[in-house]
Amino acid sequence: MKRILKNQNGVTLTSLVIAVAVILILTGTVIVNVTGNLKMEKLRNMQADIENLRDKVSTYYAQYGKIPADTSIEYTNINGLQSAGVISEVADTGKFYVLDLSAMENVTLNYGKDYEKIRNREATTEEQINSLTDLYIINETSHNIFYVDGIELDGDRYYTDYTADDADKAYVGLRYVDNVEIPDGFYYVGGTKDTGLVISSEQGDDLDNSKGGNQFVWIPVEDASDYVRNTTYADTNVSKAAYTDTGYLPENLQPQIPEGVTDQEAGEYNEEAERQAVIKAGGFFVSRFEAGKEGTDTLVSKKGATVYTGISQEDSKTKAKNFINNDNVKSALCSGIQWDMVMAFITANDKSYNVTEATENSHNGSEPAKSGANPEDKACNIYDLEGNCYEYVAEKNSYRTSQQFVMFGGNYNVAHPASYRSCTDGGAYTDHSFRFVLYVIPRDNWSPTYDETATYTDKNGDTATIPQGFSVSRKVNENTINDGLVVKDENNNEFVWIPVETAVASSEENGTSNKAMAIKNGENYRGLLYDFTNSGSTVKEGCTTTPNSNREPEFITGYDNNTGYNNGLFTEASLQQEYNKMIESVNKYHGFYVGRYELGLDGTKPVSQKAKSGIVTADASNSNTQRWYGLYSKCKEFAPEESEESVVSSMIWGSQYDAMMNWMKEINEDVISPNIYKVNENTETGTNENDIIKNIFDLYGGHREWTLEANNTVNRVSRGGKSGSRDAISSRNDFTPETINNGGSSRLTLYIK
Repeated sequence: MKRILKNQNGVTLTSLVIAVAVILILTGTVIVNVTGNLKMEKLRNMQADIENLRDKVSTYYAQYGKIPADTSIEYTNINGLQSAGVISEVADTGKFYVLDLSAMENVTLNYGKDYEKIRNREATTEEQINSLTDLYIINETSHNIFYVDGIELDGDRYYTDYTADDADKAYVGLRYVDNVEIPDGFYYVGGTKDTGLVISSEQGDDLDNSKGGNQFVWIPVEDASDYVRNTTYADTNVSKAAYTDTGYLPENLQPQIPEGVTDQEAGEYNEEAERQAVIKAGGFFVSRFEAGKEGTDTLVSKKGATVYTGISQEDSKTKAKNFINNDNVKSALCSGIQWDMVMAFITANDKSYNVTEATENSHNGSEPAKSGANPEDKACNIYDLEGNCYEYVAEKNSYRTSQQFVMFGGNYNVAHPASYRSCTDGGAYTDHSFRFVLYVIPRDNWSPTYDETATYTDKNGDTATIPQGFSVSRKVNENTINDGLVVKDENNNEFVWIPVETAVASSEENGTSNKAMAIKNGENYRGLLYDFTNSGSTVKEGCTTTPNSNREPEFITGYDNNTGYNNGLFTEASLQQEYNKMIESVNKYHGFYVGRYELGLDGTKPVSQKAKSGIVTADASNSNTQRWYGLYSKCKEFAPEESEESVVSSMIWGSQYDAMMNWMKEINEDVISPNIYKVNENTETGTNENDIIKNIFDLYGGHREWTLEANNTVNRVSRGGKSGSRDAISSRNDFTPETINNGGSSRLTLYIK
């Protein structure tokens, strides 16, 4: 043992000191590296949060047209972000708000824990919320997202996933502002839906029009009943004799006008087509400035432009139509009714401006000034309504036959108010100009496909159930229940949700009061059917008890038991079972889906799609859908009960049709009056853009729609109008179900399993 010990080498003090020093150096390096890695990991986690939130915000914004934030409380604790230089003077021009994490689906974050204090109502006031910093905030204009607390690394603090050098590049081309769709190729400038929302063709333009973009102001029109000519504005005689011109509407918006009608009658078709286009988009954009000219004849809507004079009314229609025409936006000469809508908008939102009285200092002297030059002649961000030049619109009058063309406003030396109607012969004069508008064609945009049946909540808080395998429209006028929520399946078949608050009533009287669809009759349900009047709707007398009245479900002896017609499609018991399951589903989910279009055929396959190449409307004379029985069979074929799909399809029941009518009537749609402007000779599904109500096509025209409702002992009931008819959409007609009739089609419905 001693020998072994003796032979071992010893460790000198010098060697020990060196070894310890090396260990300390290595340990320090490891500590520095670990600390640096931890800080880098924090930064990466924050950047991952922002990338995740950016995707969620984009999806939410596309669906609802607004950012997911409580905009009643501004977040102003942004000194750190300002010092870091990541707030862009170009892009982040709006206010900041705390992101509402609960509004977005499946949000999992590394930071932002202070949001729980807001969610749990621990922080409710502006002062309390602005004291929180472990938050993600969003700029309302740019949609840029920031982490208020920031992440420190190497002496710098990071608040988002880009640096100050890239701040001005972090700009979002907004698709919606205040739920107003910004057309492709245009950018939000400023203002609100109430004060005058301004867009420009140049990114980064401002309210001073410093970038020289073509600028327009949004005029909201929420209700078709408001879209009418004002006949009280002076000259009153001209106002009352005014009617819409022809030939001014852009491509694809022009109506089909029957031959032989008068000029004034043709104008009524144009007026209705214009109204439908405006209501579909929820409004229109009007040029912010009087029509201007650049170069020899380029039409502009820019501040400081030379006013476009010396142009006739006819040429102004052509010039306005040629300004822009694409899939998202189309231009046209402003109509008389649109000018009245501008006047109504200003009256409601700018109390300092009176559209019926000439404004002092609104006129320019002996000649037209540059467009937008007079700040006195401005209301709701719109210039030149009184001064500069009289403005042609797409309107004529029958009061002054030698001067049929209507103009609005005043000119540079005549003190007329903005609402003033006057007349001329339509010629090209130095004190005549015009104003033009943009029609927005809502984007064809859909949500991701639902991978399971789930509840959808719209911006108004109303709900619908979306079946597995379906997508929801993101168009502003198609994504709320009140407007007619549109969904589509994976094969592009479109349906509209019909909300039903109460499906089953305790009695017929109770049905009238709550608009239910059925009452219980032992173990089965009997349909509640309705008569519609101006004052409301009431359950049809005897519909649940009297054999010869309108009723359902009903097995018609003489036809349904004839194997040549029924051919084993259903029995009395199976028909009752079908009805029971439908009512129970509607009662559970508080609604059902109706085909957006009349029943169509893609070859022999049933569809709910607009007619196009290869897709035709089904009718009772088609060999694939012959008679009522053929239509019934095709409707069942779309999504049979035994399939693995999330829905079951059917020909529309009478009580479903009446539920649709009751819903429309409750939200002030007229279901009892004929509408000649929505009916034409075209029977192709979905091709008449006027024949639409709550996003549902072909109720006035196309074909009458056979239902499962029966009347007396031999008839099935068809509903609505057809080409060339003058029927209300709630009207009923009876036909025996063996009839081979090319005027009869049907409509698909879906209930959720």
